Amino acid sequence: MKIIVLGTGIAGYGAYLACKDLGKLNEVVFYNYGNKISNKPIKGSNFPGVKFPAKKEFGQNYQAEDIQGSKFKIRYSSSQGGLSDFWSGSVSTFSDQELKLRNLNFLKKFYKLISNKIEIMGPRNGISSFCENYRITKNFESIEPLNCFDNIRFEGDDFSLLSENNKVLVSGNCVMCGQCFSGCEQGVIFRPMKKFEGATIRNEKIERIRMQDQKWCLLDSEGNCVDVCDVLFLACGTFQTIKLLNNSKLLDHENVELYDSNAIIFGIKLKSTSNHYIKNYGYANKIISIEGRVARNLDTQISIIPFNNFFTESLLGSVVGKMFNGFFLNNFALGMFFSSPCESNTYKISSDNKLSVLEDNSELAKSTLHEISNNFNRSKNDFKILNLFKSADSSIHYSSNLLDQSEDFFKRAEYSNNLYIIDGNLFPGKPSANGNSLSIMAGSYAVIKNYFDNVL
Repeated sequence: MKIIVLGTGIAGYGAYLACKDLGKLNEVVFYNYGNKISNKPIKGSNFPGVKFPAKKEFGQNYQAEDIQGSKFKIRYSSSQGGLSDFWSGSVSTFSDQELKLRNLNFLKKFYKLISNKIEIMGPRNGISSFCENYRITKNFESIEPLNCFDNIRFEGDDFSLLSENNKVLVSGNCVMCGQCFSGCEQGVIFRPMKKFEGATIRNEKIERIRMQDQKWCLLDSEGNCVDVCDVLFLACGTFQTIKLLNNSKLLDHENVELYDSNAIIFGIKLKSTSNHYIKNYGYANKIISIEGRVARNLDTQISIIPFNNFFTESLLGSVVGKMFNGFFLNNFALGMFFSSPCESNTYKISSDNKLSVLEDNSELAKSTLHEISNNFNRSKNDFKILNLFKSADSSIHYSSNLLDQSEDFFKRAEYSNNLYIIDGNLFPGKPSANGNSLSIMAGSYAVIKNYFDNVL
């Protein structure tokens, strides 16, 4: 019995951890889905420019798929390890509301299991832990909370602003995450040092798959059979898996929808300079979950990150960074708003993988953020949201209806006979605002464990 896992990103690594724990690595072959990212400095392209030049690392290492009729693009990576090898961001579970709605409460034990294995929140010194209620880390030696974000409360007629689900993502004292592509020494979830010790890893790029003689054949771009297996697990990422199935004529593309959470960037002014963002955080994210009243159906999230994400190695970035770095870091932060499911965008895909807009809710999402901002600024907080909003080119919260959300979690994972899907497609329906990376890793671990426990 030969088993292949296609993909070594978040889902692939979750599968690896399960195989390792179950002593099954000798039965599984892992395939990298793309080329290795090189460790090289990042340089901006504006020389000089009037605006702050944003970092350019993403453009070097991922692709952008145009969407007909939209200003947005679908972002995805063809690198080994996918987005997780170069993306840095927050780590978050599904909210209690989402877990209940999706019948996924069993994932809680896998959240804890995974977090204990890779120390996703805090230093690898044995003293930081993932809380039993998976809400916020404790016992940090290297940082202290930035208090102005810790006690946010607003009780209104329309919705509530709560910080009970906030989290801190730590990456030592480094404040320039995105400069190395070599993994984070603190085991950050979006960029863990994914070590596949004991696993068989192959690097051929697979373009299509087909069933032949009751086995799955992996085909390259020329149609040559690269490998054959009895059981195949697809861990390529939400969009990449859909493209692979589409190329393989295994997809009913007319009925497939892709969803993308609306993401909006905005500025934050810290009212107290004594907070000293860089001293308190290093590189870190603060997560604020905003739970709306039932009538509003809100379940949004705000990620707060250091202002220095704007600085680059371009001439202007270097000059501005050196002159004003301390001022900006101690007085400002950046916010990233992720919309609720009802405010996500919907796309269609054609037989040749071209995307088009079915529903664009970007303005609705921006309107919601304006209302949230107004309520934040009226309440007694130590910061103010600046009324400068910019829609992100694309969010990282993708999902689809490829799998049937009414099906049992483990049953829907088997897409076809001995063909399993263990990436973000495992969580069908419009995406929650909560980041899905930890959930994807936990889900892939659960499916692999269930397979070995109950199928073989």
